[in-house]
Amino acid sequence: MTTPPPSRPPRRRTPQALTEAKLRSAYSDQPERIRYFKRVSPSGAINDLVEMLKWDSPWRIRFLALAGALTVCVAGGFMIESSGFRIEPRKFEIDYVDLPPLDETEAQKEARYERNRIERDARLQANRERFERSKQFYRELGEATGVDVDDE
Repeated sequence: MTTPPPSRPPRRRTPQALTEAKLRSAYSDQPERIRYFKRVSPSGAINDLVEMLKWDSPWRIRFLALAGALTVCVAGGFMIESSGFRIEPRKFEIDYVDLPPLDETEAQKEARYERNRIERDARLQANRERFERSKQFYRELGEATGVDVDDE
């Protein structure tokens, strides 16, 4: 009687490979996105944190502080947004155009033009003075700090 040839011993699979194989077979009909969230767990995150804190590295506390700060910023941003905190938009300033009356005489038109010209010249003069004060300030600042200031 002949004996069958010795069979090859079964291939050993790592626990991680077994877990992934189980997940693939159990959730094969679900989209990848849903399967991803099934594998995420808070206990795994806590275990990772404990393992990281066991490392003997001078950077671990800095990384922990950075991760905590980022987490607080993101969570705080969501909390502020959900609490109804909102900056109100600025109100528009509407300038209405005054139309002259239809029965305006030539003398009234000339007077109106003169008034508008005087107001316009006053605004232009105020803008020039403000610009000159700004130039003078930057000129003095440049001289005080030793920066070459061009008068253009």
